[in-house]
Amino acid sequence: MNVADSEVIGSILKVSGYEVCDKIEDADLILLNTCSIRDNAEQKIYGRLDQLNAARRGKDTMIGVVGCMAERVKEELIKNYKVNIVAGPDTYLSLPELIAQAELGHAAMNIELSTTETYRDVIPMRICSGKVSGYISIMRGCNNFCHYCVVPYTRGRERSRDAATIVNEARSLFENGYREVTLLGQNVNSYGKVHIDGTLSCVNATFEDAYSGGLDLHLAFQIGRNRRFIVGVFWQDSEGIIFCHVCLFMMQKYTNFLD
Repeated sequence: MNVADSEVIGSILKVSGYEVCDKIEDADLILLNTCSIRDNAEQKIYGRLDQLNAARRGKDTMIGVVGCMAERVKEELIKNYKVNIVAGPDTYLSLPELIAQAELGHAAMNIELSTTETYRDVIPMRICSGKVSGYISIMRGCNNFCHYCVVPYTRGRERSRDAATIVNEARSLFENGYREVTLLGQNVNSYGKVHIDGTLSCVNATFEDAYSGGLDLHLAFQIGRNRRFIVGVFWQDSEGIIFCHVCLFMMQKYTNFLD
């Protein structure tokens, strides 16, 4: 997920005239895209910030923290770790303005969560992945509010991208030589249940649909072959078990699969 978000950020900053550099020593701006799902992940960022602050002494290099940790820790990153820019996962479009503030010597922060932002019009800059497999975010946020999980508080409520923008992004990947697409989301099973405008969507292909017959996999594969898009479908559950399309076809024959 962070790889996909980093590629969105790269695209946004490229439009504003920024370029990706290969060596951290050459960077005018260093952005750490962060996770808050485990304390260990945050501790690694704190350690990395200490290293970066020591390395930039006497330089004008700016440091920014973006993503879930920025949303959770907020101004403490500025106060305790001398971070110049703090941006939550729904505020990447404001990064050029935040950077401009930081260049003037002001600490800049935007951690406002959105109920509509999906970055649907941003074609990610493919800077983190190879030329075989690409990532596409199809929805953001989560409505489950599990007692052990921070995702609804750092990523906001569920909202789905409309299918047309997802297809356009997949087509762009295909035209640039990619042959595998991974669809991403905090809760991909909920894709399409609630659209970004709050209304119910007709697009709702969940795992349950796959084995109960709600999703016609045979039809999907036939359409895919005719249009030269779909050559394989894999479904990974929360335990990391991967189901290939053959397994999904078999599941469709049974109504008591979960029993």
